[in-house]
Amino acid sequence: MGNEVSGRNPGFDVLRGGALALMVMAHFSRTIPATGGVSAGISLVGETAPAFFFFAFGLTFERFLRKPSSFKWRQTVLFLYVAVMHNIFLRDWYVSDFLAFLLLWRTVLWGTSTLGTWHKKLWTFLSLGVLVALVISPEPMMRRAFQGVIPGPFPLMPWGLFILAGWLQGQLSVVKRGCVGVGATALGLGLLVGAQWGGFSYWEFDKWPMTSSYFLLLTGVGLLTLSAIEYRHQRRRLRLWEPVTFLSKNLLLATVVHYVPVMILKEITPRLIPVASLDGNLGALVIVAGSVVCVVVTYWLVRLLLLVWQRLQGTRPLEAFVSVYDVVALGGIVVSAVWLGANGINGMQELGVGRWVQVLRIPVWGMMVVFALVMQSKRKTAR
Repeated sequence: MGNEVSGRNPGFDVLRGGALALMVMAHFSRTIPATGGVSAGISLVGETAPAFFFFAFGLTFERFLRKPSSFKWRQTVLFLYVAVMHNIFLRDWYVSDFLAFLLLWRTVLWGTSTLGTWHKKLWTFLSLGVLVALVISPEPMMRRAFQGVIPGPFPLMPWGLFILAGWLQGQLSVVKRGCVGVGATALGLGLLVGAQWGGFSYWEFDKWPMTSSYFLLLTGVGLLTLSAIEYRHQRRRLRLWEPVTFLSKNLLLATVVHYVPVMILKEITPRLIPVASLDGNLGALVIVAGSVVCVVVTYWLVRLLLLVWQRLQGTRPLEAFVSVYDVVALGGIVVSAVWLGANGINGMQELGVGRWVQVLRIPVWGMMVVFALVMQSKRKTAR
C-alpha cells in the first residue's frame, strides 16, 4: 500500500517515522537483557532515537517561525501542558527530558529570532564553539553547567546541537546537505579512529555523556539519509508507505501514545518468554518482534483516537472542555505533581505493589493524549 506524498518532504517523513520506531525499540529493548552482540547492537541502534528525533525536530523549526505570533503562543502553551505531564508521567516534573527539552529549545530559538539576519549566524558560531569544546575537552564544563540549571538526561547543550544542526541544514539544497553529511560522517569516523589508536577515550561513540563522534556520525547519517531520499524524490516521485507518512504527520500524538503499548508488552513478555535466559539471537528476535507489535498498536491507537476526536468535534461536551482546557490542564498538573511529590510511588515500590504504579500513571497518560489532540486540532484549524 503506497501513498504519494503531495506537498510533503518524504525525507522528513522517513526521518520522523524512523525516529519514532527507534524510540519504541529503545524502550521495549530494556525488557530484554543484552546477552549477545546482536541484541546489544539492536539496543544500541534503538538508543539513537533521540538524536534523530531532535535532528528531525530542527528540520521543521523554520515552518514554526513563519507562523503568526498568536499561533506560536497557543501552540507553546499547549506544548507546555503536554511536556509537563510527560515529565510527571516519567516521575520527575522538573527535568529536561525529551518533550521538555524540545519545548525549551523551541522557545529559546523563537525568542532569539528577533535578531533577524544575525539569528542563524549567532547559532552557527555557538554550535561550532560547542562542537570544538566537545572535540578538545574530555569533560566540557557546559554539560555540568546546563545540568546544574535544569537536570535531566538531555542537557540543553551539547544535545541541542542536533536541533541546531537540523534547523541550520534544513534550508540547504540537496547537494549541499549531502556534502555536509559526508563531511560530518568522515570527521566522526576519524575521531573514532583516534579513540581506538590514539587513546582519546572522549572521542568514543558514547550517548551519555554525549561525545563529538556520536554527534557527528548520527548527524552525518541523518543528512545523508535525507539527501538520498530527496534526490530520489526529485528524479522519480516517491510513494511512501502510508503508515510512515501518517505517523510523521501525527508524531507528537504517536510519541505520547506509544508508552501504553510498550508498558503492556513489557509486563506481558516476561510471563510468556524466559527473557533472562534468552541467548543473543533469540533476544534480538524478541526485541524486533516486540517493537514491531508496539509500533503497529501505536499506529492503530492513534487512528482510533483521531477518529473518536473527529466524531466529538462540534459536540457540547468537547466544546465545553476546549473552552476551559487551561483550567483543566493547570488543575491536572497540580494534582499530579502533588501525588508525585508525596513519595507514594517509592513507598508502593518498596511494598512490592509497583505494578499499581503503572495503573496510576494511566490518567496522566490520558491527559497527555488529550492535550496533544487539542494541540493538533488547533494546528489544523490555523492552516
